Amino acid sequence: MIAQGWRLEKTHDMVVLVAYCADHDAELGNMVTEAIILNEYVIAGRYPDDISFDEMGQAQAEEALAAVQNIARRVLTLMTNTD
Repeated sequence: MIAQGWRLEKTHDMVVLVAYCADHDAELGNMVTEAIILNEYVIAGRYPDDISFDEMGQAQAEEALAAVQNIARRVLTLMTNTD
């Protein structure tokens, strides 16, 4: 995003970051559902007392992993696109 002219802003909110990406790539900008899923874990990782990891089971882990993989796949595609 910085290479595209985005001015660095300190945030851990995945929904906000995906919204910034929408200006440059609609597909990435449409990954709001993935961003919402990941926001739960960003908060849990930074503020462990806010969410109990005991509440995160196999299904939640798989959902989060799929969200990360979708976003990462699109970012890697954009980074390697030489058009």
